Amino acid sequence: MQPVEYLVDELAEADTIAKRRIGVVDLGSNSGRLVVYDQFPSGRLCIVEDARVPLRLASDIHADGALGEAAMARTIDALREFHSIALGAGAERTVVVGTSSMREATNGDTLRQRIRDEVGIEVEIIDGLSEARFSFLGAIHGLPVWNGFVLDIGGGSLELTRFRDRAGVASWMLPLGALRLTQEFILSDPADSKDVRHLKQFIARRLREEGIPRADENDVLVGTGGTIRNVAKINRKQRPSPIQRLHGYSVPYERVRRIASALSAANIDQRSAVPGLNSDRADSIVGGVIAVQVVMETLGVNELMVSGEGLREGIAFSLNSFEAPKPEAVKQASIAGLAYRFRAWEPGRARQRMAAARQIATTIDADTPPEFHEILAQAAFVLDVGRSVDYYDRLNHTATIVLIADLDGFTHREIALLCAIIREADKRQSDFSQYDPLVTVDDIGPITRCGVILAIADEIERRYPGDTEIQLKLESDPDKVTMTIPPFSAYEIAKLGDRFRRAFGRELIFN
Repeated sequence: MQPVEYLVDELAEADTIAKRRIGVVDLGSNSGRLVVYDQFPSGRLCIVEDARVPLRLASDIHADGALGEAAMARTIDALREFHSIALGAGAERTVVVGTSSMREATNGDTLRQRIRDEVGIEVEIIDGLSEARFSFLGAIHGLPVWNGFVLDIGGGSLELTRFRDRAGVASWMLPLGALRLTQEFILSDPADSKDVRHLKQFIARRLREEGIPRADENDVLVGTGGTIRNVAKINRKQRPSPIQRLHGYSVPYERVRRIASALSAANIDQRSAVPGLNSDRADSIVGGVIAVQVVMETLGVNELMVSGEGLREGIAFSLNSFEAPKPEAVKQASIAGLAYRFRAWEPGRARQRMAAARQIATTIDADTPPEFHEILAQAAFVLDVGRSVDYYDRLNHTATIVLIADLDGFTHREIALLCAIIREADKRQSDFSQYDPLVTVDDIGPITRCGVILAIADEIERRYPGDTEIQLKLESDPDKVTMTIPPFSAYEIAKLGDRFRRAFGRELIFN
């Protein structure tokens, strides 16, 4: 695997030559969604535009199984808007898929023909296993997971895929979508406890009939789709996290159970006011969150990892490959892509700073776990992105950018450590509690040491032209570290020496 610094040239070429702009539309049972992406050869996606419209197709299927005229009109109007936005964004190609309600409706093909005639675009109605396959590919692409299950709950159906070594090995599609379950079982507002009990029993029975297995000890449950993201948003409002991005956020089973209980006991007006819940899901969330709870109980898992990506991203990724790349490759492409967005960031200087940080850490810091040294190298790589905001506060701005960026392949803990090391290098880090619970008291020592190394590497890089190789000589013994480097002022030597002594308990001598 190539180190991240060698991906810079690839990203540069992709940004200027090889990227393509594509649109993906998902006509779901609950809502329709357009996302326009820039897609790069490295596999990463960058969102350019998006739009969402509530469709409620599952609630407008008549007794004969046909979609009503109002539902078809809503869908056609939504596609006109989506098509216009995609064209305005410069999409070279737009893929449109219909899912549960369109494939189950007796007049789904009629709607598809009307869309072709009235809007001028083609819709592919995909089967349940294809939907599961796309959702699986999108959900795990940007997450560092290897084995487990992917759960996607839409408005009309539930898809579950088991994966091993990041490849799908079995998929199940069941008519257990959030809107469908709510309409069929939740017959009062707020829900009657007897109806909730019957719904749980029904879902558990259907999962048993499908032969859904128990999860293995190290299996991860990844969840995607609007229902699961709304459950995560509710939990995050109640239990704030230092990382605001939902992608990679985890919700414990006990929290899912409590949220399901609270939403079931509330009426629709109360649910609409719940912080984190989109108001247009207030009429379908009860069935959806109960389905999440029962799936977790059936699998025997204690945590749900949320993916911010799913069906639409899976479709986009599949235009290149149906194989999920290794997490390390996703991580490298992601952090290189972040750095390259900022004009003040210079790849040559990033390579110099990274090389110096790696050399210092390898030579003098044997006590720090390898995961910190890798994060240190990534911090050195992106350190200058904050220059684009303000040179004098560049490290602080860099940490803020990293905290809110869409860094695929990273866990939330890795992002928190990355920010903490950057802030420590800036000497602004004094309260690590802002990263609770992702950073613990045991991490303070490694963060402090990595922050000092990053500060030294940054000072060394400043003294070399960006196109030259850094010549750094290090000698280390138990009492001191001797560095042969370009000239430093007495002030800088004293300042860095004091920080180094406090972090490592050794003298730092400059030659």
